[in-house]
Amino acid sequence: MAHQPERNWQRPGFAQGDDHPVLCVSWRDAQAYIDWLNARTGKQYRLPSEAEWEYVATLADLGNARSGGEGVTHELANIGMVECCGGKAEGRDVWIETAPVGSFPADRLGFHDVRGNVWEWQADCYHENYVDAPVDGSARSDCPTPGYHVIRGGSYGDAGEFLEERFRLRGPEDQGYFTVGFRLAHSAE
Repeated sequence: MAHQPERNWQRPGFAQGDDHPVLCVSWRDAQAYIDWLNARTGKQYRLPSEAEWEYVATLADLGNARSGGEGVTHELANIGMVECCGGKAEGRDVWIETAPVGSFPADRLGFHDVRGNVWEWQADCYHENYVDAPVDGSARSDCPTPGYHVIRGGSYGDAGEFLEERFRLRGPEDQGYFTVGFRLAHSAE
């Protein structure tokens, strides 16, 4: 992932419709939006914890090497492939960049695009491993390297193996990327 400061959520570097995921936002940008939305609605939205994301991604049933599946395919998620066309699979990949949200089947919990389309910021501070991680599904807030957060899910430019549940990245909280967006979470009432 390369940070390109000239790109932002209004000008990501390619055409985006109102039904496409937001991208080129930093973790701090996502938090600022959440603060604004919470003040406007009176609700308590947040970024999902990494544990919440992994739970949903595991139940998505998109296939992966760990579970013996054939891997995530173009029929199930907006992914890139190295087989041709600079990441676009001939005749199978409709979108070179992001796809409209909901273009692929929902998982059995009703979530769309948990893997693929755009990487997603998580609430958690980044750790190399899960030693001493919370066991209740909450976000990890003890930051060994302050300012770095977890990014999960893979994007439109990644091959299927990057969308597997085990694959994760870290990103500085003050930088946005043209392959990274976010998803809102809301605790059950």
